[in-house]
This record gives sequence, structure tokens and C-alpha cells, in this order.
Amino acid sequence: MRGTILRSHMVSLKGLSDKEAAELVPPGTIYLAYCGSVAHGTYKPGPHADKDLRGACVGSSDVYFGLSNFEQKETMKPGWDSVVYEVRKFIRLLVQQNPSALEAIWVEPHHRIIVTPAGQLILDNRSLFVTKSAHRHFCGYAFSQMRKMEAKETTGHLGAKRKELVEKYGWDVKQGSHLLRILRMGIEYLNDGVLNVDRGLAGDASMLLAVKNGEWPLEKVKAEAERLFKLADEAYYRSKLPERLNMDVVNELCKTVVCEGLKGQGEL
Repeated sequence: MRGTILRSHMVSLKGLSDKEAAELVPPGTIYLAYCGSVAHGTYKPGPHADKDLRGACVGSSDVYFGLSNFEQKETMKPGWDSVVYEVRKFIRLLVQQNPSALEAIWVEPHHRIIVTPAGQLILDNRSLFVTKSAHRHFCGYAFSQMRKMEAKETTGHLGAKRKELVEKYGWDVKQGSHLLRILRMGIEYLNDGVLNVDRGLAGDASMLLAVKNGEWPLEKVKAEAERLFKLADEAYYRSKLPERLNMDVVNELCKTVVCEGLKGQGEL
């Protein structure tokens, strides 16, 4: 993966041995956080539950000054799903308003697992990535959840889990919960420029759990989604957020983060 061996962080994750935890976190990781249902405050232990980890790492000097290449490390273990991006890719995802990447830097402090000085630079400057263009990406992600919600296909690595949900409820209740959550988060983001990841603090975690538990019929979820899509459009037109990002400033931040990460690894 790299031309030189970088220092790994010792990470303790409940339910995993130190060796298993280390398999989820590549060397050079500068930032790592719980995302998904743990960060949303809707985690429910069970056969369909995963703990999601998202983060960024700085590669060896070979990645930036030589011919080595590294984009991300994605690892799945029973009950765990981890994706750690090379930091330039991570920042590109933030620029593109990728909801999953944005979520990672807006989680509550107690959901952050690794924050090095290089990672803290990203957190300190997260306002640089706030723009009203998030509307298109959040709504696009919500549309994809809506399609998956009613799809009967159960292929891929999540096929068995989806199949159980679809057979039990007739539709994917987990995707229905994601659909309403992402729309609510997007509306708040357009209004305030803040991504409220913890839905317990936002006040709708119990509602999202009710959907996830199959307590809402499909038609009710679809009606609520239609209402929220309209509110998202209205929020976009009212939004006072910047139309676009200052890419010169973001580019300087990226260079600073890479240099700080390499220094932290003793490579610069």
C-alpha cells in the first residue's frame, strides 16, 4: 500500500481485539470517527446493525513525491464497516458536498476516535466546506435511498440483511429511515450551515427509530419524504450560504494538512 512503513495508532474499539481494531485503521490515519447510526443516536444492536467508521489518512512521502498510489482503505468485519480515505480524496469529497464525508467532520466530539494535529486542522476549518450546493447532493442521496427502499433486489454484500427486512416488512425500513434523516439534515444544513449529525440532539431520533423498526407504513414514509423534498427546495432558495467554495483557500488547507501529517510521521 505504501513504500515505507508508517506509524499506526493504537485504537480501542469495544468488542474488538487490538489486532482486529488495527485492521480497520491504516497507518498514517489523522482522523477517525464513528458515523452512521452510532453517531446519529439510532444504533440498535442486532443482526442488521453495523458500526460505521469514517476517516482520513496521510500516506507516506512516496505517495506525494514518488510513484506510490493510495486512495482509501475499506474494511468490513462482522458488525463493522470502516472507510479511511487518503486525505486529498477526503477533502475532494468534502468539496463535492458528499453527505457521508461531511457527516464525518460534523459528528459530536465524543464520537471522534482519532484526531491528530493534521486532523484538527480539518475540523477547525470545516466552515470552508459549507455551501448551498449541498442541496443537490443531499437530495440526490435521498432519492437513491428512496429507490433502494422499495427495490426488491437483495444482491451484494448486504443482500442477506436486506432480504430479511424486505421479507419481513415488504420494503427496506432501514433505507426509509435513512431517507427521512438525510432530508432533515440537509434542510437544517441549508438553513444554518451546521450539519446536525446526532439526531437525539436534533429531536427526531425516536421518529427515525420508529421508521427503522417498521412502525411506519411505506405510504406514510413516502408522504413525509415528499413533504421534506419540498421543504429542501424552499430551504435552498432561502439559503444564505455561499454559492460556491473558495477553492484557493481549500487548496492551501489541503497542502497544510498533508505537510502536517508528514511531519507527524517524521517524513518531512
